[in-house]
Amino acid sequence: TVATYTDISAGQDGRSGFVPSLVVDATNSKLLVATSNGANSAKPALFRCDLDGSGCTYTDISAGQGIDRGWTPSAVIDMTSAKLLVVTDNLYHRPSLFRCNLDGSGCSYTDISAGQGPGSGYTASAVIDSTNRKLLVATRNASNSGKPALFRCNLDGSGCTYTDISAGRGVDSGWSPSAAIDATNGKLLVVTENGANANKPALFRCHLDGTGCTYTDISVGQGANSGLAPSVVIDMVNGNLLVVTDNGANSDKPGLFTVCLQ
Repeated sequence: TVATYTDISAGQDGRSGFVPSLVVDATNSKLLVATSNGANSAKPALFRCDLDGSGCTYTDISAGQGIDRGWTPSAVIDMTSAKLLVVTDNLYHRPSLFRCNLDGSGCSYTDISAGQGPGSGYTASAVIDSTNRKLLVATRNASNSGKPALFRCNLDGSGCTYTDISAGRGVDSGWSPSAAIDATNGKLLVVTENGANANKPALFRCHLDGTGCTYTDISVGQGANSGLAPSVVIDMVNGNLLVVTDNGANSDKPGLFTVCLQ
């Protein structure tokens, strides 16, 4: 396999690509990359390209919001409404939603913090519950001792609710959440770097409305710091949850934890 590299910055300055979040617009055959644009006061940005990285354009998708509204973006596509949804950690570290057309036009802004305080929106991870037409956003809620949180909203950002999904885990159990939906079993899966358990990977498994959550230590004998910066995806063929981490227990090498969902 021969790798290629393409600068997709569309003429933007340095620091325009912080914390990229990538989705594919299959309808229009476009690559959509949301970033925190440090060259534009950390506002949310969209880089839209052909699938080979050519023909890129840049759009400020901040919908008139001020500085520091675009930290740690998490992008998903609502295919039914043909909308790009970008959830960010805003100026006061509450979760925010920027909802745009797939070309980056017509953006709107919504505070989706559901009454939670400053610090409730750290490192948001967004997924779409297609069955119930809901946006599910997992965060680390510093307003609740750093435990994992779920914000559940309509896909236009209205009607948001908040749920503590920590299943009784302690302080800082919600670092760096990464969310996925197990559509086969109708469950929300959130993996975190569990600061209440020596930063080992933790799995919080809930109903799609955030109720009935359970906790599992999925570190399978790996030591302290084995769960840093988790990223998850579901292997639909084999019915497994795949979790990749920065394994600090193994010289910060990437590690894979495989969790059977059957």
